[in-house]
Amino acid sequence: MAAPSTSRATPERRIHHDTLYFPDGDVVLSALMDPVQEDNILIHPQQMFRVHRFLLKHNSVFFSDMFSLPAPERPNPNEVYDGVPLVPMQDSATDLASLLSALYSPAALPFKHMDPNTPFLIQGILRLAVKYTMDPLRTRILDHWAADWPRTLVEWDRLERDIAAAKVRYLNNPQGKIDGLYLDDCIPEPAIAIRIARDFGCPGVLPAAYYRAARTPADHDWTIVRQGPGWLLREGFCTVRWELLDHVDLMRIISGREYLSSEYWVVEQAVRINPDNDCGEDMCQRVRMHLTDDVLPPYQGVDPLGAIDACLQREYDLGEDEPESLCLGCREDLEATLNYKKRMIWQAWPNVLHL
Repeated sequence: MAAPSTSRATPERRIHHDTLYFPDGDVVLSALMDPVQEDNILIHPQQMFRVHRFLLKHNSVFFSDMFSLPAPERPNPNEVYDGVPLVPMQDSATDLASLLSALYSPAALPFKHMDPNTPFLIQGILRLAVKYTMDPLRTRILDHWAADWPRTLVEWDRLERDIAAAKVRYLNNPQGKIDGLYLDDCIPEPAIAIRIARDFGCPGVLPAAYYRAARTPADHDWTIVRQGPGWLLREGFCTVRWELLDHVDLMRIISGREYLSSEYWVVEQAVRINPDNDCGEDMCQRVRMHLTDDVLPPYQGVDPLGAIDACLQREYDLGEDEPESLCLGCREDLEATLNYKKRMIWQAWPNVLHL
Protein backbone atom coordinates (compact mmCIF):
# COMPACT_ATOMS: atom_id res chain seq x y z
CA MET A 1 0.00 0.00 0.00
CA ALA A 2 1.45 3.34 -1.03
CA ALA A 3 2.32 5.97 1.56
CA PRO A 4 -0.21 8.76 2.04
CA SER A 5 0.46 12.09 0.38
CA THR A 6 0.98 15.33 2.25
CA SER A 7 -1.99 17.60 2.91
CA ARG A 8 -2.81 20.46 0.57
CA ALA A 9 -5.74 22.77 -0.03
CA THR A 10 -7.27 23.08 -3.50
CA PRO A 11 -8.91 26.30 -4.72
CA GLU A 12 -12.25 24.61 -4.09
CA ARG A 13 -11.33 24.46 -0.38
CA ARG A 14 -10.92 20.73 -0.60
CA ILE A 15 -8.27 19.64 1.86
CA HIS A 16 -6.56 16.29 1.63
CA HIS A 17 -6.28 14.51 4.96
CA ASP A 18 -2.71 14.22 6.23
CA THR A 19 -2.68 10.45 6.74
CA LEU A 20 -5.85 9.17 5.09
CA TYR A 21 -5.29 10.24 1.48
CA PHE A 22 -3.60 7.29 -0.20
CA PRO A 23 -2.37 7.71 -3.80
CA ASP A 24 -3.45 4.15 -4.63
CA GLY A 25 -6.88 4.55 -3.06
CA ASP A 26 -9.77 3.81 -5.40
CA VAL A 27 -12.48 6.00 -3.88
CA VAL A 28 -12.58 9.46 -2.30
CA LEU A 29 -14.90 10.25 0.59
CA SER A 30 -15.57 13.92 1.35
CA ALA A 31 -16.90 15.38 4.59
CA LEU A 32 -17.49 18.90 5.84
CA MET A 33 -14.97 20.43 8.21
CA ASP A 34 -15.72 23.19 10.72
CA PRO A 35 -16.50 26.46 8.93
CA VAL A 36 -13.85 29.19 8.72
CA GLN A 37 -14.12 32.93 8.20
CA GLU A 38 -12.16 34.43 5.30
CA ASP A 39 -12.59 38.04 4.20
CA ASN A 40 -15.95 38.21 5.98
CA ILE A 41 -17.11 35.13 4.07
CA LEU A 42 -18.04 31.96 5.88
CA ILE A 43 -16.42 29.03 4.11
CA HIS A 44 -17.18 25.34 4.65
CA PRO A 45 -14.04 23.45 3.60
CA GLN A 46 -14.25 19.78 2.74
CA GLN A 47 -11.90 17.12 4.04
CA MET A 48 -10.97 14.60 1.38
CA PHE A 49 -10.14 10.97 2.21
CA ARG A 50 -8.73 8.78 -0.56
CA VAL A 51 -9.15 5.26 0.72
CA HIS A 52 -9.63 1.68 -0.44
CA ARG A 53 -13.01 0.22 -1.26
CA PHE A 54 -12.05 -3.29 -0.24
CA LEU A 55 -11.45 -2.11 3.34
CA LEU A 56 -14.81 -0.37 3.52
CA LYS A 57 -16.62 -3.34 1.95
CA HIS A 58 -14.91 -5.79 4.29
CA ASN A 59 -15.96 -3.89 7.42
CA SER A 60 -19.36 -2.49 6.47
CA VAL A 61 -22.54 -4.04 5.12
CA PHE A 62 -23.61 -0.56 4.01
CA PHE A 63 -20.50 0.06 1.89
CA SER A 64 -20.49 -3.49 0.59
CA ASP A 65 -23.99 -3.03 -0.76
CA MET A 66 -23.23 0.44 -2.12
CA PHE A 67 -20.09 -0.60 -4.00
CA SER A 68 -21.87 -3.65 -5.40
CA LEU A 69 -24.13 -1.40 -7.47
CA PRO A 70 -23.11 -1.13 -11.14
CA ALA A 71 -21.15 2.01 -11.99
CA PRO A 72 -22.59 4.32 -14.67
CA GLU A 73 -20.97 4.12 -18.10
CA ARG A 74 -20.48 7.89 -18.17
CA PRO A 75 -20.04 9.15 -14.61
CA ASN A 76 -21.05 12.70 -13.76
CA PRO A 77 -17.89 14.89 -13.54
CA ASN A 78 -19.09 16.04 -10.13
CA GLU A 79 -18.95 12.44 -8.96
CA VAL A 80 -15.26 12.02 -9.75
CA TYR A 81 -12.28 13.49 -7.89
CA ASP A 82 -8.60 12.95 -8.60
CA GLY A 83 -9.48 10.25 -11.13
CA VAL A 84 -11.60 8.06 -8.83
CA PRO A 85 -15.25 8.04 -7.71
CA LEU A 86 -16.21 10.73 -5.20
CA VAL A 87 -18.68 9.91 -2.45
CA PRO A 88 -19.93 12.94 -0.45
CA MET A 89 -20.61 11.96 3.17
CA GLN A 90 -23.12 13.65 5.47
CA ASP A 91 -20.83 13.23 8.48
CA SER A 92 -18.35 15.48 10.24
CA ALA A 93 -14.79 15.26 8.99
CA THR A 94 -13.52 14.63 12.53
CA ASP A 95 -15.80 11.65 13.12
CA LEU A 96 -15.11 10.19 9.69
CA ALA A 97 -11.36 10.53 10.23
CA SER A 98 -11.65 8.67 13.53
CA LEU A 99 -13.68 5.92 11.88
CA LEU A 100 -11.24 5.45 9.00
CA SER A 101 -8.24 5.56 11.33
CA ALA A 102 -9.76 2.74 13.38
CA LEU A 103 -10.22 0.68 10.20
CA TYR A 104 -6.67 1.21 8.97
CA SER A 105 -5.05 0.77 12.42
CA PRO A 106 -7.26 -1.78 14.23
CA ALA A 107 -4.68 -2.49 16.93
CA ALA A 108 -4.04 1.13 17.84
CA LEU A 109 -7.19 2.72 19.19
CA PRO A 110 -6.09 6.16 20.40
CA PHE A 111 -8.45 6.30 23.38
CA LYS A 112 -6.98 6.53 26.87
CA HIS A 113 -8.10 4.22 29.63
CA MET A 114 -9.53 5.80 32.80
CA ASP A 115 -9.98 9.15 31.05
CA PRO A 116 -13.37 10.80 31.79
CA ASN A 117 -13.27 12.48 28.37
CA THR A 118 -12.75 9.31 26.31
CA PRO A 119 -16.52 8.74 25.87
CA PHE A 120 -16.80 12.10 24.12
CA LEU A 121 -14.09 11.00 21.68
CA ILE A 122 -15.79 7.71 20.84
CA GLN A 123 -19.36 8.99 20.54
CA GLY A 124 -18.94 10.16 16.96
CA ILE A 125 -17.17 7.05 15.72
CA LEU A 126 -19.75 4.82 17.43
CA ARG A 127 -22.58 6.69 15.72
CA LEU A 128 -20.92 6.13 12.34
CA ALA A 129 -20.21 2.48 13.14
CA VAL A 130 -23.92 2.01 13.82
CA LYS A 131 -24.96 4.10 10.81
CA TYR A 132 -22.76 2.15 8.38
CA THR A 133 -23.37 -1.27 9.98
CA MET A 134 -19.83 -1.83 11.21
CA ASP A 135 -20.74 -4.11 14.10
CA PRO A 136 -17.27 -5.61 14.73
CA LEU A 137 -15.75 -2.12 14.96
CA ARG A 138 -18.53 -0.92 17.27
CA THR A 139 -17.99 -3.95 19.51
CA ARG A 140 -14.22 -3.50 19.57
CA ILE A 141 -14.45 0.16 20.57
CA LEU A 142 -17.06 -0.51 23.24
CA ASP A 143 -15.01 -3.39 24.67
CA HIS A 144 -11.91 -1.18 24.77
CA TRP A 145 -13.79 1.59 26.59
CA ALA A 146 -15.87 -0.66 28.86
CA ALA A 147 -12.72 -2.22 30.35
CA ASP A 148 -12.59 0.85 32.63
CA TRP A 149 -15.82 -0.22 34.34
CA PRO A 150 -16.04 -3.24 36.69
CA ARG A 151 -18.48 -6.02 35.89
CA THR A 152 -17.94 -8.14 39.01
CA LEU A 153 -17.64 -7.43 42.71
CA VAL A 154 -13.96 -8.44 42.61
CA GLU A 155 -13.32 -5.92 39.83
CA TRP A 156 -15.29 -3.27 41.72
CA ASP A 157 -13.19 -3.82 44.85
CA ARG A 158 -9.98 -3.60 42.83
CA LEU A 159 -11.00 -0.31 41.22
CA GLU A 160 -12.12 1.16 44.55
CA ARG A 161 -8.75 0.25 46.11
CA ASP A 162 -6.90 1.82 43.18
CA ILE A 163 -8.92 5.03 43.43
CA ALA A 164 -8.42 5.18 47.22
CA ALA A 165 -4.65 4.76 46.79
CA ALA A 166 -4.58 7.41 44.07
CA LYS A 167 -6.56 9.79 46.30
CA VAL A 168 -3.83 9.59 48.96
CA ARG A 169 -1.21 10.54 46.36
CA TYR A 170 -3.27 13.46 45.09
CA LEU A 171 -3.99 14.80 48.57
CA ASN A 172 -0.26 14.78 49.31
CA ASN A 173 0.35 17.20 46.44
CA PRO A 174 -0.21 20.97 46.41
CA GLN A 175 -3.77 21.91 45.39
CA GLY A 176 -4.65 18.23 45.16
CA LYS A 177 -3.19 17.96 41.65
CA ILE A 178 -0.68 15.74 39.86
CA ASP A 179 0.59 16.95 36.47
CA GLY A 180 -1.99 19.73 36.65
CA LEU A 181 -4.96 17.38 37.01
CA TYR A 182 -7.29 16.58 39.89
CA LEU A 183 -8.16 13.00 40.77
CA ASP A 184 -11.62 13.59 39.25
CA ASP A 185 -9.93 14.34 35.91
CA CYS A 186 -8.28 10.91 35.89
CA ILE A 187 -11.09 8.45 36.61
CA PRO A 188 -14.16 7.52 34.53
CA GLU A 189 -17.20 9.75 34.98
CA PRO A 190 -20.50 7.88 35.43
CA ALA A 191 -23.07 10.03 33.60
CA ILE A 192 -21.37 9.95 30.20
CA ALA A 193 -20.71 6.24 30.77
CA ILE A 194 -24.43 5.69 31.31
CA ARG A 195 -25.18 7.67 28.16
CA ILE A 196 -22.74 5.66 26.01
CA ALA A 197 -23.83 2.33 27.49
CA ARG A 198 -27.53 2.99 26.88
CA ASP A 199 -27.16 4.63 23.46
CA PHE A 200 -24.83 2.03 21.98
CA GLY A 201 -25.73 -1.20 23.76
CA CYS A 202 -23.17 -1.88 26.46
CA PRO A 203 -25.35 -2.86 29.45
CA GLY A 204 -22.54 -4.43 31.46
CA VAL A 205 -21.23 -0.96 32.33
CA LEU A 206 -24.51 0.26 33.81
CA PRO A 207 -24.57 -1.26 37.32
CA ALA A 208 -21.20 0.20 38.36
CA ALA A 209 -21.87 3.53 36.65
CA TYR A 210 -25.29 3.91 38.29
CA TYR A 211 -23.81 3.02 41.69
CA ARG A 212 -21.11 5.68 41.31
CA ALA A 213 -23.76 8.25 40.38
CA ALA A 214 -26.20 7.19 43.11
CA ARG A 215 -23.66 7.58 45.89
CA THR A 216 -22.54 11.02 44.68
CA PRO A 217 -24.21 14.05 46.33
CA ALA A 218 -26.38 16.10 43.97
CA ASP A 219 -24.29 19.24 44.46
CA HIS A 220 -21.17 17.47 43.20
CA ASP A 221 -21.88 18.68 39.68
CA TRP A 222 -18.98 18.37 37.21
CA THR A 223 -19.56 21.74 35.53
CA ILE A 224 -20.63 23.83 38.52
CA VAL A 225 -17.81 22.60 40.75
CA ARG A 226 -15.26 23.57 38.11
CA GLN A 227 -16.72 27.07 37.90
CA GLY A 228 -16.33 27.61 41.65
CA PRO A 229 -13.34 27.69 44.01
CA GLY A 230 -12.80 23.95 43.49
CA TRP A 231 -12.33 22.82 47.08
CA LEU A 232 -14.22 19.59 46.37
CA LEU A 233 -11.73 18.74 43.64
CA ARG A 234 -8.77 19.62 45.83
CA GLU A 235 -10.10 17.27 48.51
CA GLY A 236 -10.30 14.41 46.01
CA PHE A 237 -14.10 14.22 45.69
CA CYS A 238 -15.69 12.98 42.49
CA THR A 239 -18.36 14.72 40.43
CA VAL A 240 -21.07 13.78 37.94
CA ARG A 241 -22.20 15.42 34.70
CA TRP A 242 -25.82 15.38 35.81
CA GLU A 243 -27.04 17.28 32.73
CA LEU A 244 -26.29 14.24 30.54
CA LEU A 245 -28.83 12.05 32.31
CA ASP A 246 -32.43 11.76 31.17
CA HIS A 247 -35.62 11.12 33.15
CA VAL A 248 -35.16 7.33 33.14
CA ASP A 249 -31.61 7.67 34.46
CA LEU A 250 -32.58 10.09 37.22
CA MET A 251 -35.49 7.92 38.34
CA ARG A 252 -33.16 4.93 38.54
CA ILE A 253 -30.72 6.94 40.62
CA ILE A 254 -33.47 8.11 42.98
CA SER A 255 -34.73 4.54 43.42
CA GLY A 256 -31.17 3.34 43.81
CA ARG A 257 -30.43 5.86 46.54
CA GLU A 258 -33.48 4.75 48.48
CA TYR A 259 -32.30 1.16 48.27
CA LEU A 260 -28.71 2.02 49.23
CA SER A 261 -29.95 4.07 52.17
CA SER A 262 -31.99 1.13 53.48
CA GLU A 263 -29.06 -1.25 53.01
CA TYR A 264 -26.76 1.19 54.79
CA TRP A 265 -29.09 1.03 57.80
CA VAL A 266 -28.86 -2.78 57.70
CA VAL A 267 -25.06 -2.56 57.65
CA GLU A 268 -25.14 -0.14 60.56
CA GLN A 269 -27.29 -2.55 62.58
CA ALA A 270 -24.87 -5.40 61.86
CA VAL A 271 -21.99 -3.32 63.23
CA ARG A 272 -23.84 -1.79 66.17
CA ILE A 273 -23.96 -3.50 69.57
CA ASN A 274 -27.06 -5.68 69.91
CA PRO A 275 -28.01 -8.89 71.78
CA ASP A 276 -27.23 -11.06 68.76
CA ASN A 277 -23.60 -9.98 68.46
CA ASP A 278 -22.71 -8.88 72.00
CA CYS A 279 -20.05 -11.19 73.44
CA GLY A 280 -20.02 -9.20 76.66
CA GLU A 281 -16.43 -7.96 76.28
CA ASP A 282 -15.98 -4.26 76.99
CA MET A 283 -13.34 -3.97 74.27
CA CYS A 284 -15.64 -5.40 71.59
CA GLN A 285 -18.36 -2.96 72.64
CA ARG A 286 -15.94 -0.03 72.39
CA VAL A 287 -14.71 -1.15 68.96
CA ARG A 288 -18.27 -1.54 67.65
CA MET A 289 -19.13 1.90 69.00
CA HIS A 290 -16.07 3.34 67.27
CA LEU A 291 -17.07 1.70 63.97
CA THR A 292 -20.61 3.02 64.27
CA ASP A 293 -19.75 6.55 65.40
CA ASP A 294 -16.50 7.26 63.55
CA VAL A 295 -16.11 4.92 60.57
CA LEU A 296 -19.63 4.76 59.14
CA PRO A 297 -20.82 8.43 59.24
CA PRO A 298 -18.55 9.73 56.42
CA TYR A 299 -20.42 7.49 53.98
CA GLN A 300 -23.61 9.57 54.41
CA GLY A 301 -25.88 6.55 54.30
CA VAL A 302 -25.82 6.04 50.51
CA ASP A 303 -22.69 3.93 50.04
CA PRO A 304 -23.11 0.66 51.92
CA LEU A 305 -20.36 -1.04 49.90
CA GLY A 306 -17.90 1.67 50.86
CA ALA A 307 -19.04 1.56 54.49
CA ILE A 308 -18.53 -2.21 54.61
CA ASP A 309 -15.05 -1.89 53.14
CA ALA A 310 -14.14 0.80 55.67
CA CYS A 311 -15.23 -1.36 58.61
CA LEU A 312 -13.45 -4.44 57.31
CA GLN A 313 -10.30 -2.51 56.46
CA ARG A 314 -10.17 -1.05 59.96
CA GLU A 315 -10.09 -4.56 61.41
CA TYR A 316 -7.64 -5.88 58.79
CA ASP A 317 -5.26 -3.01 59.54
CA LEU A 318 -5.34 -3.64 63.29
CA GLY A 319 -5.27 -7.43 63.44
CA GLU A 320 -6.85 -9.55 66.14
CA ASP A 321 -3.88 -9.20 68.53
CA GLU A 322 -4.12 -5.40 68.75
CA PRO A 323 -5.44 -4.04 72.06
CA GLU A 324 -8.24 -2.08 70.35
CA SER A 325 -9.54 -4.95 68.21
CA LEU A 326 -12.57 -7.22 68.31
CA CYS A 327 -12.17 -10.65 69.86
CA LEU A 328 -11.71 -13.51 67.42
CA GLY A 329 -15.35 -14.63 67.61
CA CYS A 330 -16.77 -11.13 67.05
CA ARG A 331 -14.24 -10.45 64.33
CA GLU A 332 -15.11 -13.59 62.37
CA ASP A 333 -18.83 -12.97 62.83
CA LEU A 334 -18.60 -9.35 61.65
CA GLU A 335 -16.47 -10.23 58.62
CA ALA A 336 -18.80 -13.04 57.57
CA THR A 337 -21.91 -10.88 58.03
CA LEU A 338 -20.55 -7.86 56.17
CA ASN A 339 -19.03 -9.85 53.30
CA TYR A 340 -22.33 -11.69 52.83
CA LYS A 341 -24.25 -8.40 52.87
CA LYS A 342 -21.83 -6.94 50.35
CA ARG A 343 -22.41 -9.81 47.92
CA MET A 344 -26.17 -9.53 48.32
CA ILE A 345 -26.15 -5.77 47.61
CA TRP A 346 -24.06 -6.26 44.46
CA GLN A 347 -26.27 -9.08 43.19
CA ALA A 348 -29.51 -7.18 43.89
CA TRP A 349 -28.38 -3.84 42.46
CA PRO A 350 -29.24 -4.49 38.74
CA ASN A 351 -32.74 -5.62 39.72
CA VAL A 352 -33.22 -2.53 41.89
CA LEU A 353 -32.48 -0.44 38.80
CA HIS A 354 -34.70 -2.64 36.55
CA LEU A 355 -31.80 -3.28 34.20
